[in-house]
Amino acid sequence: MGYYSIKMHASAQGQHISGAERILPEEQLAEMAAILTTRALRHPKGRAADISLRATAIADDQILRVPALATTTIATANPDEADAVIADILAEIGVGSPYPCVRLLREVSGLRGAMIVDADTAARLEPDPHRGVRVSTFDSSCSSLSADKEHYREALTLASKALSAPGIVAELCMSDDPDYTTGYIATAGQYRRLLNMKQQGSTRGTRVLIYRGTREDLSATINYLENIPVLVEL
Repeated sequence: MGYYSIKMHASAQGQHISGAERILPEEQLAEMAAILTTRALRHPKGRAADISLRATAIADDQILRVPALATTTIATANPDEADAVIADILAEIGVGSPYPCVRLLREVSGLRGAMIVDADTAARLEPDPHRGVRVSTFDSSCSSLSADKEHYREALTLASKALSAPGIVAELCMSDDPDYTTGYIATAGQYRRLLNMKQQGSTRGTRVLIYRGTREDLSATINYLENIPVLVEL
């Protein structure tokens, strides 16, 4: 069976509106192109002015299969409580600068990709700090043909790929969707959803990938995150 990776990016006046991607059989490609276009036009951040779609053929033997992270939900009452939980978990797994990592999550917004930060110093490592590094070329094994954003499934799928990358010890995420206030922290084998991570209506959001490894090995990690096709078994 032939597969395609299809990716959508939508923007307006130079500002990112939405993005989505799927890995799916060739016979579903045309339908998914229409679905992703519809999704770009319905985003709560506004109507897209520019929509790009790109599809790339992938052989089945090129696709890696990885298990989904186990999910738990922590009923944090407000952003401050969510930040404290994140810092505690980072400290537990040996991250040397937990609070600077949390500050980056709060202070940086609008990147198309994620920050990559050093686990010991919280120094940013991504080659282009204005773009970040995109976790890309992935999907779940049970994706549906729907134009609706499935926040939980899509976030869990992305986090599962990110934590399977060499050197990535944690991921922090806060959605930029104004109507979605649940964020998460992902660590080895664990995906913890944090309620009330931001205020309703806020469009601030970003993700932070925490890396432990050499600068020489970082390029292989970035290549895995951006280019290696992964299906997450949900």
